[in-house]
Amino acid sequence: MMNGIPEPPEGKKGWPWTVPESLKGERTAEFQEQPLVSLITPSLNQSRFLEETIRSVLLQGYPNLEYIIMDGMSTDGSQEIIKKYGKHLSHWESEPDKGHNDAVNKGWKIAKGEFVSWLNSDDFLYPHSLETTVDILKKNPDIHVCYGDAARVNERSQSCDRDFKGGDFSLKDMLVFWKNPVPQPGFLMRRSVIDQIGFLDESYSFAFDFEYWIRMAVHDMKGMHIPQKLAAFRMHRDAKTYTKQDVRIKDRFGLYEQYFQDERISQEFRKKYLRKSKNKLYLNAADIFYKRDDPEKLKKFALQGIQESKWNVPAYLYLCISLFGKKGIAAAKKTYGFIKGLCFRQRHKDEREIRL
Repeated sequence: MMNGIPEPPEGKKGWPWTVPESLKGERTAEFQEQPLVSLITPSLNQSRFLEETIRSVLLQGYPNLEYIIMDGMSTDGSQEIIKKYGKHLSHWESEPDKGHNDAVNKGWKIAKGEFVSWLNSDDFLYPHSLETTVDILKKNPDIHVCYGDAARVNERSQSCDRDFKGGDFSLKDMLVFWKNPVPQPGFLMRRSVIDQIGFLDESYSFAFDFEYWIRMAVHDMKGMHIPQKLAAFRMHRDAKTYTKQDVRIKDRFGLYEQYFQDERISQEFRKKYLRKSKNKLYLNAADIFYKRDDPEKLKKFALQGIQESKWNVPAYLYLCISLFGKKGIAAAKKTYGFIKGLCFRQRHKDEREIRL
C-alpha cells in the first residue's frame, strides 16, 4: 500500500480502500515540493465511517500533508481506528469538546499549513482532490477559497439523488436567496483567511460553515468553483442534515438578524433586500418540512411567510398542501414528479430532433 498505509479490511474494494492506477507510480520533483496543507477531521462516535474518511485523505498521496484528527472522546471504537493509522497522522487527540465547530477550531489553532480545510468523519475525498484544489490556489493568488461539487452518498457509499453542486461565491446569493455555494467536503482555503477574519463562530451549531462563507464575502474575499466532484457528502439518519432541521432554520434566522444589521454591508443592500431575504427564509423553511413530510411545520412556516408578505404566492401553495396532511404532500410530490418527467421527455425529444 502507498507509504505503508495499512491494508484495508477484508472484502473492502474500490476507493478509498484500494489505490486507483492514477495515483500509482512516481510523481514529478515539482509535485514533491507542494505547499503544506493542514486538514482537520472532527469526529465523535463515527467509527462505521471514520476509516473510510481517513484513507481517502492519506491515499491522496499528497506529499506535504498535515492531517489532524480531533476526536471528542468517542466510545464506539473510533480511537482504535485512529491508532491504527496513528503513525501517518501529524496529530490526534481524544478529549471532550464543545461541539463540531469547536473541534475544527482547535485543530486549526495548531495547524501550520499555508492551506487549510476540514473533512467530517462521515464524508470522504475523491482521488486527486487535494492536488486539484492546491493547484487552483497556487495559480490564482487572488482566490481565497476553492471548492468543487460533492456527491451525495448513502451509508454504503452508494450515490443517492442529486449531487451537491457548488455555486457562485456571491453575497447576494448567500444572504438573499440563502444558497450555500460551497460544498464543505473538499474545499480548501488559505490560512490567511483565518488570520484576517478569525475562526468558526461557535454560537452556531449547524450553519457555522455557511456563516463563514458569508463572513468571507462581507470581507470581499473571493471563491472559485471547480466544476467536478471532489468529495462525497454522506446522507444517513444520524447526520445533522436529518436530525437538526429546526436548528438549521434557527441558525439561518440568526444569520439574517446578524448580517442585516452589519454595517460592513452597504445600507443600500440591506434596505433593498431586507424583506426579500426574509420571505425566502420562510419559503426555505417550508420547503425543508415539505421534503420531510411534516405538514404541521410546513403549515407553520407557510403562514409566517404569508404574514410577512401577502404576495408570497409559493407560501399559499405550501399552505394549501399542508391542509391535506401527509396525503396532500404525497399527492403534490407525485404531481410534481409527473410534470417533471413530461418536461424531461419533451426536452429529450427536442434535443434528439435537433441532432437529426
